[in-house]
Amino acid sequence: MPHVALTEPASAARRKINGPLASRAADQPPQFRLLPSSVHSRYRVMIMLMTEWHLDVSLAELRRSFNLLLDHVEATTEGDIIRLDEDYFWSIPQDELYAVDSVPSNLTMGQLSWSWQHLTDLLADPDQAIGYHLVWLAEVLRAIGQKTH
Repeated sequence: MPHVALTEPASAARRKINGPLASRAADQPPQFRLLPSSVHSRYRVMIMLMTEWHLDVSLAELRRSFNLLLDHVEATTEGDIIRLDEDYFWSIPQDELYAVDSVPSNLTMGQLSWSWQHLTDLLADPDQAIGYHLVWLAEVLRAIGQKTH
């Protein structure tokens, strides 16, 4: 399954493979697959296929990063409310979201107000927390991140 998309001229991408992407097993050479031109018309896009690739996310570092970024948003926002001017957004179903070797065929629509409602409902009843609340939070955070400088 592809995990790292390089969207730059193919010759430059090949030169970088032994740099930041060198976390692959030493005995496994990288494999490349060119995406169809409909995926990205300006550059040749290469996908590096990595076996058993994973990302370890430290919860302590995640919490520190989130707190730092929330402090930034508070410092750059007047008042304690952020007004989001958009409500609907395109959403890619989970089974297609990380399949970067093909163009998503089943776009759906999401709604920020609906995602926010799930989060405020959670505040009223914290025992109802499920992992998908993180997805709803991410949708709202994306909108805030795109609005905040």
